[in-house]
Formats: sequence, structure tokens, C-alpha cells
Amino acid sequence: GLRDTAAIASARAAEVHGLEVLDYGIEDDANNFTRFLVIGLRGSELPEGVAAKTSIVFVPKRNEVGVLHKAISCFAQRDIDLAKIESRPFRPGDLGLGEAVLTPAVAESPAAKRPRLEGPKDGAASRLELAEPGAQFEYAFYLDLLAPSNAPSCQNAFRHLEELTRFIKVLGTYPVEGVLFPPSVTPGRAALPPPHGSLHAPLVAPLRIAIIGFGTFGQFLARRWVMRGH
Repeated sequence: GLRDTAAIASARAAEVHGLEVLDYGIEDDANNFTRFLVIGLRGSELPEGVAAKTSIVFVPKRNEVGVLHKAISCFAQRDIDLAKIESRPFRPGDLGLGEAVLTPAVAESPAAKRPRLEGPKDGAASRLELAEPGAQFEYAFYLDLLAPSNAPSCQNAFRHLEELTRFIKVLGTYPVEGVLFPPSVTPGRAALPPPHGSLHAPLVAPLRIAIIGFGTFGQFLARRWVMRGH
């Protein structure tokens, strides 16, 4: 195999692809986690008793004050806990939704009327022009819910949220603790992950490693490799 190439991945990925694990827990913050998700056209049903998390994305109907508060209230009213809220910008029209409806207060705001850069027209150079009132960016909101999407409370919350949004999509439901779905398991039946004690750091031959750049992260890597006997 390649001796000059490495990858950061899960222990499960190393097992599936026959990779040699050089080190575990390389993060410099114990609270730092990277999520690895399997994306497919058909979801897998979780077995009973497995704590579930659901990820959704939505775009509000109106750009108005308090719109996010109203949206997450759909879940608060039904005692559904949120684990994550994140906003991502997109240009109006990128999602095929048209532009958001502006309330009078937002349409008359200085931000809505500020000049924005327009592209060249008829061979003319780019220039600043006063555009029609409207935002240069809109925002899609990504939420993680601590509940399965097929729960009655979640279904009611989604119906409520549809009244406030012009786009909503359930990205998927998956186990909170990272339950594995190996290829040998049929959809609808899951295999629990092996206990942590079964993951042992492998023994590898010492490597000669050069670190270019000896800043904070470089020193961290050097300590790690020395601890591993390299």
C-alpha cells in the first residue's frame, strides 16, 4: 500500500476498506467530534429503543423579525429538543424558490436599499448600481432534532413548520450514538457498534516522518508521533 499517504476517518471506515490505523483520538480538544454520514436514496428504519436524531433544512416564507423564533417554537411546543441550529446563506433564486417576501419594515430598511454590485451589461465595465429593494442573500436553516422523524410529535411539528416556510426537507434520521449499519444487515435491522474496549491501537513499524512547519499544530503532531514510537 501507499506509505506516504494518510487519511482522517472513522475506525469503521478503516475496517471496511482494510486500512491500517496509525493513531486514535488525534484531536487536540476532547469535545471535538467529526460526523461521518452515509447518504442514500432509501433510509433505514431504526430498531426500537435506539435514541434517534433527525436533521432537517428549511427556508422561511418571509424575511421578518422573529422568523427563526417562530420556526423553532414548532418544536418547543411539543417538547422536542434541538441539538444544533445552523444557518447557511444562498443567493435568491439558487434553490428555485424565487425571492423571499419582504415585510414593509424590512423592505424599507437601509440594508435592503444598499447598493450592490451588478455584473457587466452590454460590454460595459462592472459598476455599482442601486438595486431594487431586496436582500443579496437569503438563509436556509439546518436543525438537528433529538427525535425520530416518524414520531407523532415530529410529524405535527413538521406540519406546523410548513405553514411558516416555503421549503422544508427532512435530510434523515439516524442513531444519536452512531449505531452502525454494515452491508450484511438488511434495511430495517441494525447492528450495535462494538464496545470501545474492542478497539485496540495497532502495532506498526516505526516510520521516519518529517514535519514542515513547527507551529502549534506541528508540535502537537510531533508529540503524537513520538508517543507512538515513530
